[in-house]
This record gives sequence, structure tokens and C-alpha cells, in this order.
Amino acid sequence: MKEDMELIQHYEVIDGQFNRQRKLYTFAYIVNIIFLGLSMINNYVQLETAMRIGLMIIGTAAIVVMYTTIKHPVNLLKNRWALALIIVALLYFLSFAVFKSLHGSPSYRLGMICGDAARIFVLTSSIYFLPQPPFGDKGKA
Repeated sequence: MKEDMELIQHYEVIDGQFNRQRKLYTFAYIVNIIFLGLSMINNYVQLETAMRIGLMIIGTAAIVVMYTTIKHPVNLLKNRWALALIIVALLYFLSFAVFKSLHGSPSYRLGMICGDAARIFVLTSSIYFLPQPPFGDKGKA
């Protein structure tokens, strides 16, 4: 009887951890969607520098949380539309960086290029999570 109670408690702890992890992933997923939306708006209407820096920090934090809490990553070799979405996003964000560098000042520094590369990486990484919404079957975890 004692072993049964310990087993039940063990499964309750695991269930609680799963629920906390799922809530954290859901929150990070929503933050990621907002981050992507505001980042795309920034391509057309320039936001203030402090807001852009804040967006990158928040977006990066959301990506780290999602990578650490994800249970079933998308297999890009099997999920072709997810791969296509990521490639299109990479080209979309890369095109803005290239366009900006062509029309930028001649003193376009290496630091700005590295910043754009980091931004493209963060934005494209955040697209990776769109095909795997935070809702799903609890039994799969």
C-alpha cells in the first residue's frame, strides 16, 4: 500500500511539472508571436532604438524558454511546410538587412552587420516554433 501511495505521489509530481512546463511554453509562445509581429512592423515603421533592443531581449528570452521546454521538436526533414516557412522567413528578414546595408551610409560597421545577423537568427529561430503550438495531447509528453 505504501508503494502505491509513493507511486501516485510520483505521478502527481510529474504531472505538476508537466503542467508548469506547458504553461511556461504557452506564455513564451504568445510572447514570441507578439515579438514577431512587432519585429515585422519595425521593418516598415521604425520603432525607437530602446524598443527594438527590448524586443530583441524579450524575443531571445522567449526562444530560450521554448527550446528548453519543448517536448516534441518539429522534424524539418519530415515536415516540409515547416521547413519552407523557415526558409521564407529567413529570406524575408535577410532581404530587409541587405536592403538596409545597400541604402546605409558608407561607414556601415561590422558591429551593425553582426547585429543584423543576430537579429535574423533570432527572428528565424522564432519562426521554427510556429508549427508546434502549445496545445496538444497531454499523453504525448
